[in-house]
Amino acid sequence: MKSGVRSSGFTLVEVIATLVIMALGGVAVFTFLHGAVTRSSEPVAMAQDLASAMDTMEEITALYHDYRKGDLSWLAFKTDLGDYPVTTADKQDAMGNPGFEIVMVTVNTGRQSLSTFFSE
Repeated sequence: MKSGVRSSGFTLVEVIATLVIMALGGVAVFTFLHGAVTRSSEPVAMAQDLASAMDTMEEITALYHDYRKGDLSWLAFKTDLGDYPVTTADKQDAMGNPGFEIVMVTVNTGRQSLSTFFSE
């Protein structure tokens, strides 16, 4: 017999539908957070690479200051650059006389790269 009074509460279909929707939402959140957590070490590694590149560039700059003080010749400075990529350019004055040399030194560490110009 049917009674005219409806009982309060949720039906089994409503409970299952709610659980399915919550599970799909959980999967979406997990997928989003999993990617963010897995890549969270990248900024730290990049900062460490940059710090290492800056340390190396400071050592090269100290060598350049030795050249500027007269403690090191220009040739010795360029030789001490070692394995770092070096690009040179000879410059001349307005009259066409040879003047000085410009050296661009690039330090690559991991995914970081620093370049600096030094002049003779």
